[in-house]
Amino acid sequence: SEDFSLSIWFYRDTATTWDTLINKRTSLSAADAGYSLILSDSLDTVVFEVSDGVDEYVLYSGTTFTTPGWHHAVITWDQDTESNIQIYVDGIVDSTSRGGTLANIGSLANALSLYIGSQGAASHHFDGKLDEARMYDRALSAEDVRSLYRLSVPSSVDTGLKGYWSFNAQDMNGSTAYDRSGVGNIGTLTNSPTKAVGPVGQALSFDGTNDYVHLGNNGLGT
Repeated sequence: SEDFSLSIWFYRDTATTWDTLINKRTSLSAADAGYSLILSDSLDTVVFEVSDGVDEYVLYSGTTFTTPGWHHAVITWDQDTESNIQIYVDGIVDSTSRGGTLANIGSLANALSLYIGSQGAASHHFDGKLDEARMYDRALSAEDVRSLYRLSVPSSVDTGLKGYWSFNAQDMNGSTAYDRSGVGNIGTLTNSPTKAVGPVGQALSFDGTNDYVHLGNNGLGT
């Protein structure tokens, strides 16, 4: 598997549901290869979990999210160096516990589509608002993450950027969310997530029932 990072702003409306942030996996079963970045319904923490189809690795944030409000989450995945595998919340390392053995994790590859706001098309839809989703083909440094949180992005942070969906008005056209990374991973808004005010310009609001952004199979993180 390759190194990668995921970055997204989220605003959770309720703390009673399993809310998917970014997903490229069928389920959280060990038999399903891929990765999931979620907000747990039972723990109310950010959870990042990967599987190669046999072995799993999971990481939990220390911060809990039980009241509405904007927060920035980043995960960094380094296949070779466990200390570089982290969850950041609002610019600060927030990983408090983890499970699994990194050396046992092989390829995360699958033929599934990538989704923002749902686990596949049919389950664990996000209830709240999402903004500024980014994907990188490297493990971001702590300074990179702080720069993203401050919303002042120097060119060095954008090295390895493979997907960037701002959801700003100029980056949307009907149900299309343009990828401003230059790679061309265009997203499709499904079941009508609506416009909302975000931490940076426009965000998208999700009803927690059936809406999401579908990004196709871009291969990142495999």
